Amino acid sequence: MTITGMGLAHAIWFCGVAGLATVAMFTDMSARKIPNWLTVPGFLLGLCFQIVANGGPGVVDGMMGSGIGAFLLLLMWLCGGGGGGDVKLIGSLGIWLGAWQTICVLTCSTFFIAISTLVFLIYKQFTVRRTASLNGLPVTNRRGIPRVRLVIPYAVPVGFATWILLLGNGRFQLPL
Repeated sequence: MTITGMGLAHAIWFCGVAGLATVAMFTDMSARKIPNWLTVPGFLLGLCFQIVANGGPGVVDGMMGSGIGAFLLLLMWLCGGGGGGDVKLIGSLGIWLGAWQTICVLTCSTFFIAISTLVFLIYKQFTVRRTASLNGLPVTNRRGIPRVRLVIPYAVPVGFATWILLLGNGRFQLPL
């Protein structure tokens, strides 16, 4: 897919969403943080884009996407899963994507997290037990809970889900 076949507004949208998602992926992987210098301007540029390109209906849809995404991740953050940067990231992406595409990105990223967690747990089941027993270390704590903790930088699955949406030219749909 090339930008040459897009209209100007679609090319700006594509670059804004792709840039925000990609930079967030790399900063979250390297520093385990999604910085404000990325999310705040990302949100404001998305809002400006919606005002200029789509007018009132675009602003409403963008604010709904931002609000729905941020609310869902805020609940996750309050329960101890994820961080505040994740909430800000999905709020910033939501203003660009709108409500439906934000829900699609959240659904797809949740699928990626589930698969990643399953692969990690299977891998660790075999490697941690073997390594710990070879080193004489306890595999579990006193309650029998495994000592290994999985930490996935949330911007990575969100970035992958966003790129799937972008490469599908915004036509990614949930099978409902």
